[in-house]
Amino acid sequence: MNDIEHELREMFARREVDVAGAPPPSDGVVRRTRRRQAAVVLLTTVAVVALALVPILGARLGHGDRQHLVPVDRAVLPDTPPGFTAAALPFASIAYPEGWYLLDTSPLEWEGPARPYVVPSGPILQLANFDPDLPRAPKCMLDPDSLPQDGALLTVGITTPEGAAVSEPPSGPWPVELGPLPANRDPVCAGTTQTAAWTVPSGLIFWATAQHGPDASEADIEALEEAFSSLVFPPTDRPWMSQVAAFQGQGTPRVILGTEHVGSRVSEIVAYIQNSKALVVGVSSDTGTGSCCVGRVIQPRTEKPDEPVSSTVDVTPDGTLVYGDVAPEVARVEIRTSSGDAIPVTPVALPQSLGVDDRVAWGVVPGGDEHATMIGFDANGDILGNPTYPLGPDVTLGTGENEGASWTLTLTHDNLGYGVAFTYEGLGGGGGSGISLRHGEVFGGGMGSGGHWYPGHDETKPPLPQEITGLVTADAARVEYELTDGTIIEAHVYEMPDVLEARAKAFLVFVPNDVLVVAGDMVAYDSNGEELGREYTDFSPIFLWPKLIAQATPDALAVMRDLQVAGAVAVRYYETHGQSFLGLDPETASAISDAVTYNAFPSAVRGEVSLRVTGKDGLAISSATPNGHVYSACFESGPYSAVYCQNDPADANSCSNDGWL
Repeated sequence: MNDIEHELREMFARREVDVAGAPPPSDGVVRRTRRRQAAVVLLTTVAVVALALVPILGARLGHGDRQHLVPVDRAVLPDTPPGFTAAALPFASIAYPEGWYLLDTSPLEWEGPARPYVVPSGPILQLANFDPDLPRAPKCMLDPDSLPQDGALLTVGITTPEGAAVSEPPSGPWPVELGPLPANRDPVCAGTTQTAAWTVPSGLIFWATAQHGPDASEADIEALEEAFSSLVFPPTDRPWMSQVAAFQGQGTPRVILGTEHVGSRVSEIVAYIQNSKALVVGVSSDTGTGSCCVGRVIQPRTEKPDEPVSSTVDVTPDGTLVYGDVAPEVARVEIRTSSGDAIPVTPVALPQSLGVDDRVAWGVVPGGDEHATMIGFDANGDILGNPTYPLGPDVTLGTGENEGASWTLTLTHDNLGYGVAFTYEGLGGGGGSGISLRHGEVFGGGMGSGGHWYPGHDETKPPLPQEITGLVTADAARVEYELTDGTIIEAHVYEMPDVLEARAKAFLVFVPNDVLVVAGDMVAYDSNGEELGREYTDFSPIFLWPKLIAQATPDALAVMRDLQVAGAVAVRYYETHGQSFLGLDPETASAISDAVTYNAFPSAVRGEVSLRVTGKDGLAISSATPNGHVYSACFESGPYSAVYCQNDPADANSCSNDGWL
């Protein structure tokens, strides 16, 4: 056990001792209790009715004098008196004064494979009427932090039964009152300290401490006590809101920026600093999944960000939550929806203790709008950056099924023009032609493909046919894809809606899954069979761009095409062998395709391709022309972004990255 772990254990044990075995309540507690007595008869009647409904609704009776019915699978927000707002955190919901700072101090999830669930032990929320210094929060736990003279601070935590065993038992089931700190206990923070400990129906044991400075107003003290009494807890020992993930679970507490209702679910917009380097904006939801994240690196911040507004969407059929990070130079923000609507939103400032001037903005738009996005304007009303935003809704052009997987082809419309997008249901897809056809063009400004998709994401099964989508002139009656090996694949051609002003059609090509090198000419023909135009299209892992093909010598081009085949073979092996190049050798490569001769030599050989696996995600491949000129390609981190070079690398990290021209 290291020093910090030892200190944490001692701190939690001290908190558990502090909050148990409190003396008789103070005069203030008695006064609050008397104020509640007037409602006892009415509340008793409500409670009887609620208890009668519990077995029918499969719910649990909630806390205190508001008596909530708590469903098992959704978070419940407490009632909010005037001037209060409410938020749901993973292990409790609370109503609190507007303008105060509410922090989720529960543990961050680890990014990567899920870990076994463990009930946390320690603080799970903090509420303060002042900026509690997020990089050092939770406040008043380990070190004797000072409170502002007029500060008020509430901390709520969880302890395990083992932790509770070292102190006196909790005072009873929720609801309980805050009581004064026992005289024989030293507060971590100076100020009048109150404590409480209690159990909830799930069996968890909670504790709380409350501090305030000598100049704290009576209104703030009463507001803090009101917030404490509003607490509502999950019916089980599992969190009812998702916990946001961070690299190695390292990050500041999450400041709660706002609560949104998307359909029947509750979503919290949060922000924190991850690993001391990046501002992260995310969403915690009571559907069991959170979304994360948008943000920017803030330390060191040496470059101006590419886009002053970065946003993402959390899509549900009942509505879409759009949220993101807003740079200081942005004067106004709005959400653009797929229907073409512009919805203004107001950025919210972050606590100064985060050390950034960025703000956060969000809003909810109707339905499942995956294209909705936020854009920012300067003080003159001009759009900042180069955002892509929708101008109209998607239009379905075609549907079908491949190998049992349903697909949809849609027409999109954004500020760059019209385009087409393809999706395999539940898997994904690609898009192409992000701009409209210009006058005289045969094909649009780009074609798109989602690559290989595997049924059920099971890479032990053959991949589904690979799609290629794009726009073609309206004069085209037929489109064909002529692969470099001579194979011809006919495309599906779709008429556009009448409202589309651009004279264009959409096309969709399905490349059979046994084709490794997806490269060749897309060719358009008119109704008389006359060729209208062609465009080279290459979606292979090692692609050859037109300039390279035009300028390379025949011997060099032959070597490049061998490397292209070998790259496609290597990626297919990677995809079907547990996302790893390990085990790729001349024999396993030839089993996928024997169109190329392979070896494992440390130096390039004329007429063959050398395979040099340098780890799970690293591979270098090399070959040489008859005159001995070497061409190589390296995959440094899996089958993505191959590096091209003319040296003879010993491993994936040794490519000179000087290109092939």
